[in-house]
Amino acid sequence: SALLYPALVAFERTNVSVGRGTDLPFQRLGAPWLDAARVVDSLNARGLHGVRFEAERFTPRTPTDGKYGNRAIPGVRIVVEDRDRAQMARLGAALLWAVHAVHKDSLQVNATGWDERFGLPAVRAGILAGEDPDELLDRALPDVIAWQRATRQYLIYR
Repeated sequence: SALLYPALVAFERTNVSVGRGTDLPFQRLGAPWLDAARVVDSLNARGLHGVRFEAERFTPRTPTDGKYGNRAIPGVRIVVEDRDRAQMARLGAALLWAVHAVHKDSLQVNATGWDERFGLPAVRAGILAGEDPDELLDRALPDVIAWQRATRQYLIYR
């Protein structure tokens, strides 16, 4: 859960459950309207490093986010196969891309809340406009590196 948290935390500002109230929070996502098999197929076809995806059903029990409590919902389980190769920003962007591609009319994203957690508004906007998430992240990389350099002096842990 701790490893995958950065990839899934932005989904807390959507109408998608991140598995709170289950034994695997932040290792899955789901919603009553989710076609998990189609989303899983799209994600596995991307060949993301270090992870694979499985369709499943899960039931959040009194979830702290209030999403779909005590209701069995279709979901996507993220299985980490190689934690050293997994890239959380690419995973989060790919998850948004796949869910949106399959469910344009069902997925609801609070843009401000998503951006506060994911940190790249242009990537979110591009994905929701149908652009490829890897290309968007590649374009954003110089800005990310510049931000890391500019903020390095303020880090208390290195």
